Amino acid sequence: MKQAILALAVDAATSKNSGAFDLGDLRDYSIQVNFSGSTLAGTLKLQAIVGDAEYANADWVDIASSSQAITSAASHIWNVTGASYKFVRAVWTASSGTGTMTVTLFVKETVVVGV
Repeated sequence: MKQAILALAVDAATSKNSGAFDLGDLRDYSIQVNFSGSTLAGTLKLQAIVGDAEYANADWVDIASSSQAITSAASHIWNVTGASYKFVRAVWTASSGTGTMTVTLFVKETVVVGV
């Protein structure tokens, strides 16, 4: 299993994009977002791009049905299977409150056993 911190205790009072993760040949992953602070409110979603180079300057696309309304500090998770894109990130759009956000990505590599 691989783990990557995409954002570590960043200020969630303002909108933020997490760091991007290069999935390479991985197709299954999960992203967990932990919020602290009791008054946070906003929207959390995933975005992806297919391109390989210069992803920071690419046009990110919202992943369908990934948007979650956040009304208080808590943990939120996505479990994604069959991803066919190169990079993924979490996007936080703050509407009110204060607190912090940590974004962690987990992937399990598929083990192929010879026949």
